[in-house]
Amino acid sequence: MFERAPRSTILVHTTTHFVRVASIGRSSSSLQEVRNAAEFAAEDEAGLKAWLEENCEEGPGWIAGFCGMQPLGSMLLREDLVVREPPPKLDAIAPLVDRRARSHPEEGWQIGIVDAIQGTSLAQANGPCTALIVAMPRSEVRKHQETLLGWGVRPRQMEFTPLATLGALKSHFSDDLTDAAMAVCEFGDRETTLYFIDRKGVHPQDPLPFGLQTLEESAQKDLNLESVEEARAALDNPDEDFVRRAPRLLRIFASHLRLTLDYYEHQTGRVVGSLFPVNLPATRTWLAPSLAQAVDLVVPHLDLMDWANQHGLDIEPLPNEGEGWLPTLALVGDASLTNDESTS
Repeated sequence: MFERAPRSTILVHTTTHFVRVASIGRSSSSLQEVRNAAEFAAEDEAGLKAWLEENCEEGPGWIAGFCGMQPLGSMLLREDLVVREPPPKLDAIAPLVDRRARSHPEEGWQIGIVDAIQGTSLAQANGPCTALIVAMPRSEVRKHQETLLGWGVRPRQMEFTPLATLGALKSHFSDDLTDAAMAVCEFGDRETTLYFIDRKGVHPQDPLPFGLQTLEESAQKDLNLESVEEARAALDNPDEDFVRRAPRLLRIFASHLRLTLDYYEHQTGRVVGSLFPVNLPATRTWLAPSLAQAVDLVVPHLDLMDWANQHGLDIEPLPNEGEGWLPTLALVGDASLTNDESTS
């Protein structure tokens, strides 16, 4: 059968909160150019489609995409494995994933593994090893692929976004991780996942029972507002007085976070020195320093333009320019962990 040829290349990063897109080109023999970057609320499909029509070449054909995803029900686990003979048998890992899962997808898991310390492939592993296991429900992966195809995007590459993000952070801040650890705070709707990065690699934690939607409901009560919509508007457009009151609004969030920080430090003997928030929509970036301050940590400085140049990217100014775009750019930069996606 004849198929339409790709006509453009774009970057697509999808979360429950937003969809980020950018055009990908070649500015020189060694640099990829990232331009026309935009962020849309997850429900703003009209805005996204308008951007695609405006920024992708006209004519029949698919839009080739570097795509980042994190399907619902996905997990990132750290496990000590014993590989009897390479490559590791992923069907033998599926029962381990089932034991750790809170729900069990009918169609099973799509599983991939990498070295938890170096981020390298375990295809040739033999004997004891410490692995990061990516497990995604097959049905959710397929649903995501169908959504992309509905937008006219055919994935050229699909990444599990947290893996690319953690790889980029571990590589960039490696000198700082010798004596201290970094907490990476990944915001969801009703849960927030915490990862610790230290000299021994990546350590995923169980989700915290508090997310951006939970914060909206909490803010409605604390601010005596009539509706969650009013609370959402206040959180999306905070004035100086609102930001000053942030520690009170974040007290429950901070208490859950502090318990996990204390547990990690007690178990490992390593001090957590910084907190790097990810998955915050453009309207909520003020939460990053506020939450870090609430647990006596700092948000580490990252010069995103400099980082991009070091990793083969020539980027135009970004909307809401700052550290928040690192997970998106890590999908096409050369600092991401290698994800040996496979099928179990």
